[in-house]
Amino acid sequence: MTMKFNSLMIASNRLNLLYLLRNSGFEVRMHAYEYLVAYNSRFLCLILLFPIDNKATIKVFSWIPDNSLLVDKVVSIIKKVEKDVKIEVK
Repeated sequence: MTMKFNSLMIASNRLNLLYLLRNSGFEVRMHAYEYLVAYNSRFLCLILLFPIDNKATIKVFSWIPDNSLLVDKVVSIIKKVEKDVKIEVK
């Protein structure tokens, strides 16, 4: 089985994701492959990256009503770093 390279495997690209999220108005705390994302001091979602599988899971919290536009923005930011990543929103 051959592992396919993707940009989320590189630590500097994961840091770039952190900065892109922050520069887009999100408050973010990163730990390795996990990002806790807030907006206006309210938790929005948890992003879990699985670079070897080229997947990401976004666990959306319900504390921000009508958060679909914010979640769409998070998805588009992740796609800026790795366009081929498969993203599951829960």
